Amino acid sequence: MAEIVPAIIPYSLGELEDKAKVVDGLVTWVHIDISDGLFAPFETWHNPGDLALLPGKIKIEVHLMVEKPEEVVTAWSTVADRVIVHTESTEHLGPILNGFEHSNCKLGLALLLNTPLDEVTDYLDKIDLVQLMSIGKIGSHGEQLDEQIFDKVESLRQMWPDGLIQVDGGVNLNNAQSLIDLGATSLAIGSAIWGSGDVLGVIKKFKEL
Repeated sequence: MAEIVPAIIPYSLGELEDKAKVVDGLVTWVHIDISDGLFAPFETWHNPGDLALLPGKIKIEVHLMVEKPEEVVTAWSTVADRVIVHTESTEHLGPILNGFEHSNCKLGLALLLNTPLDEVTDYLDKIDLVQLMSIGKIGSHGEQLDEQIFDKVESLRQMWPDGLIQVDGGVNLNNAQSLIDLGATSLAIGSAIWGSGDVLGVIKKFKEL
């Protein structure tokens, strides 16, 4: 069974708190998209100190869609359970990896849809998760999943048999089973949950896959 991870794009702390409360107790993890308006087109709430205010016991992963993540990753790693950094956003991936060697926070690496898997193969033994973006335009919910992601998931599973593979973007009840069958172990899901009108019911359906 794949991990179901509700994805939140917060434009305020209040919005983040409200959505986290809705899913607290329903899922183990929540995925928070952080954007600086440069790497992804929209600027979101981005104050790591506020995460200490989140209620409940839900685990937090922070997806940094920012330029120069090396400048902010330490601040986020002190308040999150996992931080996900894009390989395309930094020229200092080595120092970032080294900074997590003795951290309680886990590190994941994300790849844009058209970034080859070669960009992460040298780091698979040093990270907790690989996140594969399955949409061409990142930073907003509601984009349609690009079917080229299916081959990418399958290829990564073949080279990383026991690794955590997360797919992010356009995941819904029509395509989730195919992603799981090909090797995805975690699904970051935005609009299919929040736009459903029945958060509890749709999370239950995803969990039944």
